[in-house]
Amino acid sequence: MSTNLHSRCITPVHDLPILTEDPKRRRIIEAAAGHFLAYGFGRTTMDDIARAAEMSRPAVYLHFKNKTEIFRELAAGFAARMVAEAERILSGGGKLDERVTRMFELCFVALKEEMAGSPHGAELLDMKDTVTADLIATVRGRVAAALVKALEAADGDRTPAAPTPQALADILLDAFDGAKMRGATLAELRSLAGDLGRLAGTLRGMAPVAAPA
Repeated sequence: MSTNLHSRCITPVHDLPILTEDPKRRRIIEAAAGHFLAYGFGRTTMDDIARAAEMSRPAVYLHFKNKTEIFRELAAGFAARMVAEAERILSGGGKLDERVTRMFELCFVALKEEMAGSPHGAELLDMKDTVTADLIATVRGRVAAALVKALEAADGDRTPAAPTPQALADILLDAFDGAKMRGATLAELRSLAGDLGRLAGTLRGMAPVAAPA
């Protein structure tokens, strides 16, 4: 990949959450990620990816049938990282409101902020409704499950008639998703993350939970 292309990337290729251990597949994914961020998914071709990976086009096709398949594998790595981070934060110690806020900030706001550094970040994020819809649904389900566990464990002086942990988890995630769909700014999303954390803490009693041994 050229120096100019590297300079236009927002995430160093060595920091990408790539799942495969196959060195050739990793090389292709890293090259594709650079092009997607610098030039957009639509303008990137398999020829571009092959040149950036310093491989022949037929060699790239031995590993991936098209650029969509490459993008999905890259997205799967980000999805796995988000889920792992959310589960780690929500199962940790400290007040519930702080953990919920931190989860939204580090797992969702940070990704949007990172994508905002690319002129084609919005295009890549919009692919969640088409190319990666199933991956996004999996992330949502796993994060919701982690939220439910955290809410159940925070058994403080709960607000009377508060929603169940499952209902509250859905409310929190729906509120954040709705703000993103309305085009909320990064500052507004950070503020919302704090509000949602405080809401969760208030409704569940804000009971501190010790980290597991």
